[in-house]
Amino acid sequence: MKKILFACDLDNTLIHSHRHKLKNDICIEIFNEKQQSFITPRTDYFLKELYKSNNITLLPVTTRSIEQYSRINWHKDYTPEYSLVTNGSITLKNNIPVYLENTEGYYSEVESLYKKIIDTSDFLKVKIVDGMYLFAYCEENSDVRYYAEKYSELTNLTTQYSGRKIYFFPPFANKGLAVKKFAEKYRYNYIISAGDSIIDYPMLENADMAIVPDSETASVLKNPNIKICSNTVFSEFILETILNHRF
Repeated sequence: MKKILFACDLDNTLIHSHRHKLKNDICIEIFNEKQQSFITPRTDYFLKELYKSNNITLLPVTTRSIEQYSRINWHKDYTPEYSLVTNGSITLKNNIPVYLENTEGYYSEVESLYKKIIDTSDFLKVKIVDGMYLFAYCEENSDVRYYAEKYSELTNLTTQYSGRKIYFFPPFANKGLAVKKFAEKYRYNYIISAGDSIIDYPMLENADMAIVPDSETASVLKNPNIKICSNTVFSEFILETILNHRF
């Protein structure tokens, strides 16, 4: 029997924000005393079914900081033991850091770029996340691609953007590398990855099976084993695909 690692992005993949909440959705995160993130009832059911399996492990893999991840209130029937946060650079076990990537040689680069852009008027927010990477948040209707390209010229860090968010990552803050190292350490021999954005591409490329939301995402990946969502709810399609797949 295969020992399967299910490496899954969180926001807009397994969970969704209050902006997309439907009537019976289940709150899974509260922030500033407000309901922030949700899962659908079917997602809740599928997660409970997934945890009945003795050979599949859910590993959340997210750009969220330690603090942001800790706000997620998992149901007791499917609380992940491990998670990879800060874009894979920090491993948590039961929400406690057990492994941090060595930032030597890169933190100075992160800090230098932070000093260059913190006082500009191009961003609403700029911060260093858990000492690992730099995050910038653009104003609504900003040309995010323009700003990403503009500031990428000031650094050797990897620049990626999604929505209104721009990330400047050191090489170790990489979901693909993080999942690979985790799988090797804990001896998983089959990896399923699911994600929706360019930041997820490294772990989608390296998976034995990649699950993506649309054909546009699939078209840029070289992985020959891709499942494209055929359901309006991505999280439900992901879990149903895994549960119906024979390993």
